[in-house]
Amino acid sequence: MKKVRVNLVDQRAQLKDKEPSTLEDLAVAARGGMETLRPALQRIYMTRASAYRDALKSFIHGYQEGIQQVVERKEDSKSEQESDIQNKST
Repeated sequence: MKKVRVNLVDQRAQLKDKEPSTLEDLAVAARGGMETLRPALQRIYMTRASAYRDALKSFIHGYQEGIQQVVERKEDSKSEQESDIQNKST
Protein backbone atom coordinates (compact mmCIF):
# COMPACT_ATOMS: atom_id res chain seq x y z
CA MET A 1 0.00 0.00 0.00
CA LYS A 2 2.80 2.38 0.90
CA LYS A 3 4.66 1.64 -2.34
CA VAL A 4 1.58 2.44 -4.44
CA ARG A 5 1.11 5.72 -2.62
CA VAL A 6 4.76 6.69 -3.23
CA ASN A 7 4.33 5.91 -6.95
CA LEU A 8 1.28 8.16 -7.12
CA VAL A 9 3.17 10.96 -5.38
CA ASP A 10 6.06 10.58 -7.83
CA GLN A 11 3.69 10.65 -10.79
CA ARG A 12 1.97 13.77 -9.51
CA ALA A 13 5.33 15.47 -9.00
CA GLN A 14 6.31 14.64 -12.57
CA LEU A 15 3.03 16.01 -13.88
CA LYS A 16 3.52 19.25 -11.98
CA ASP A 17 6.89 19.73 -13.66
CA LYS A 18 5.27 19.47 -17.09
CA GLU A 19 3.23 22.19 -18.70
CA PRO A 20 -0.51 21.66 -18.20
CA SER A 21 -2.42 20.23 -21.13
CA THR A 22 -5.17 22.16 -22.82
CA LEU A 23 -7.78 20.04 -21.13
CA GLU A 24 -6.22 20.60 -17.71
CA ASP A 25 -6.00 24.32 -18.41
CA LEU A 26 -9.69 24.41 -19.32
CA ALA A 27 -10.66 22.38 -16.26
CA VAL A 28 -8.85 24.81 -13.96
CA ALA A 29 -10.36 27.77 -15.79
CA ALA A 30 -13.86 26.29 -15.59
CA ARG A 31 -13.54 25.93 -11.84
CA GLY A 32 -12.68 29.62 -11.65
CA GLY A 33 -15.86 30.68 -13.37
CA MET A 34 -16.60 32.62 -16.52
CA GLU A 35 -13.97 35.28 -15.80
CA THR A 36 -11.17 32.73 -16.09
CA LEU A 37 -12.83 30.45 -18.63
CA ARG A 38 -13.28 33.12 -21.30
CA PRO A 39 -9.54 33.96 -21.66
CA ALA A 40 -8.66 30.25 -21.71
CA LEU A 41 -11.17 29.61 -24.49
CA GLN A 42 -9.87 32.63 -26.40
CA ARG A 43 -6.30 31.29 -26.17
CA ILE A 44 -7.43 27.94 -27.55
CA TYR A 45 -9.39 29.62 -30.33
CA MET A 46 -6.48 31.85 -31.31
CA THR A 47 -4.03 28.94 -31.26
CA ARG A 48 -6.25 26.85 -33.49
CA ALA A 49 -6.97 29.78 -35.78
CA SER A 50 -3.25 30.42 -36.14
CA ALA A 51 -2.57 26.77 -36.96
CA TYR A 52 -5.42 26.76 -39.49
CA ARG A 53 -4.15 29.97 -41.11
CA ASP A 54 -0.61 28.58 -41.40
CA ALA A 55 -1.87 25.33 -42.92
CA LEU A 56 -4.01 27.23 -45.41
CA LYS A 57 -1.08 29.44 -46.43
CA SER A 58 1.08 26.37 -46.94
CA PHE A 59 -1.61 24.70 -49.05
CA ILE A 60 -2.08 27.80 -51.21
CA HIS A 61 1.67 28.13 -51.73
CA GLY A 62 1.95 24.48 -52.81
CA TYR A 63 -1.08 24.80 -55.07
CA GLN A 64 0.39 27.88 -56.77
CA GLU A 65 3.69 26.06 -57.31
CA GLY A 66 1.82 23.18 -58.90
CA ILE A 67 -0.08 25.50 -61.23
CA GLN A 68 3.16 27.23 -62.19
CA GLN A 69 4.77 23.89 -63.08
CA VAL A 70 1.81 22.93 -65.27
CA VAL A 71 1.92 26.28 -67.08
CA GLU A 72 5.67 25.93 -67.66
CA ARG A 73 5.23 22.41 -69.06
CA LYS A 74 2.51 23.62 -71.42
CA GLU A 75 4.72 26.49 -72.60
CA ASP A 76 7.65 24.10 -73.14
CA SER A 77 5.55 21.63 -75.12
CA LYS A 78 4.04 24.46 -77.17
CA SER A 79 7.46 25.86 -78.08
CA GLU A 80 8.66 22.34 -78.97
CA GLN A 81 5.65 21.86 -81.25
CA GLU A 82 6.30 25.21 -82.94
CA SER A 83 9.96 24.36 -83.52
CA ASP A 84 8.98 20.93 -84.91
CA ILE A 85 6.55 22.59 -87.33
CA GLN A 86 9.23 25.06 -88.47
CA ASN A 87 11.77 22.25 -88.97
CA LYS A 88 9.30 20.18 -91.01
CA SER A 89 8.36 23.10 -93.27
CA THR A 90 11.96 23.88 -94.21
